[in-house]
Amino acid sequence: WILLGLPLLIFIPVLIYIVPFFILMIAVFCCMLNILSLNKRSRETELLWLMTFCVEKNIPLAAEIDRYSQTKKGRYRDRVLRFSSRLQSGESRYEALAENSGLLPQSAIVALNIGEKTNNPGIALRDSAVRATKKLGTSSDKSNFANLILYLTIILSLQFIITGFI
Repeated sequence: WILLGLPLLIFIPVLIYIVPFFILMIAVFCCMLNILSLNKRSRETELLWLMTFCVEKNIPLAAEIDRYSQTKKGRYRDRVLRFSSRLQSGESRYEALAENSGLLPQSAIVALNIGEKTNNPGIALRDSAVRATKKLGTSSDKSNFANLILYLTIILSLQFIITGFI
């Protein structure tokens, strides 16, 4: 019986301490990816609405993008400034965005290209902005579910650790 119970003495601490730890790490990693994805989509939507407003109100887009970039930092700011400099050099909005991928969703860039060719960029941008905003709302609902799963995982892991210690 001692020889049969010896593997259990090794397996139980592994089960009680290490397995919940790995589950917790996986849950935290998934939540961090979800947060980063939401952050990227919210920046895309913000820039899309700024462009929509500028195009509809005939405000110079390059100057507004420059002002917008001053509120940002890091690599995102560099990409926005690159986009602004391309606009100032005379490139079309579509060409400038195509060269700086990641600033807007690909569907919005394609819609802008069609809008420029049909002389209705404002309508195309507004439609894309509305779709991106709706998509962002449904994504945040999913993130609430992911946060609930993270919470439950943390609580269960703590229960296993406390029970194992006792």
